[in-house]
Amino acid sequence: MSASMAKSVTGMMVAAAVQEGLIDITEQVPIPQWEDPADPRSAITWTHLLQMQTGLEFDEGGPGVFKDRSNMNILAHSAAEYAIDKPLLYEPGTKFAYATGTSNILQRALRNALEARGVNYHRFANEKIFGPLGMSSFVFLPDSAGDFIGGSTAYATARDWAKLGQLYLQDGKWEGKQIMPSNWLELTSTPAEHSDRSYGFQIALNQPGEDGREPYMSAVPPDALVFSGMYGQYVLIVPSLDLVVVHLGRISVGYGDSHPMDRIFGGIVKAIK
Repeated sequence: MSASMAKSVTGMMVAAAVQEGLIDITEQVPIPQWEDPADPRSAITWTHLLQMQTGLEFDEGGPGVFKDRSNMNILAHSAAEYAIDKPLLYEPGTKFAYATGTSNILQRALRNALEARGVNYHRFANEKIFGPLGMSSFVFLPDSAGDFIGGSTAYATARDWAKLGQLYLQDGKWEGKQIMPSNWLELTSTPAEHSDRSYGFQIALNQPGEDGREPYMSAVPPDALVFSGMYGQYVLIVPSLDLVVVHLGRISVGYGDSHPMDRIFGGIVKAIK
């Protein structure tokens, strides 16, 4: 199971749609509930969603407190609409807030954009990403409204997770076919403006903070990107070392603690070097 590694796959689905010329990430997202120009949410773009800078209210919760996530992913008919209905607290693009609901909104926006152009949303990832990469195991679960639960609910083998990381290393190209835009690694590695260099396009970054914050994993090079799941699921991508590492064993990451995978990934990096 993916937990939040699914967010990074959601970002890759958006990338594939960009490569196909189906969306422009600088434009307003196609969410009918936000189309009224008088609604301040009408200013939310694909990039705001990708970078978790929408300004929407969403309580991600701390240890043991998952009210919004539980209501959205378990109780709601539509996980996306639960998040879409949230009010705006900040002007879009002015504040970073990690929110699982944002990834679910991305899936609804992607579905709307694809279906408006006659593209089958439910087959899109298989046809444009998983199939070309030879990923036979990948399953992305939908909610009862038919949207993939973009923030948390995907399943794949370790080898198939590794292929997604390898696609980043190869600048979005696989066996001669451009799956994602060739500049997507660069775009994804560019920190969201208000994230203190910690987050890119639906993916964790390993850069130190502007005021001395330690990187996500201090023993890993700062150019690393990480698909990150809350139960110890990781795809570590280190472009400078041409390295992808997958970890799926369960661990506990405490809030404010040093990262338990730092020693393990750091040892692998040291061996590779």
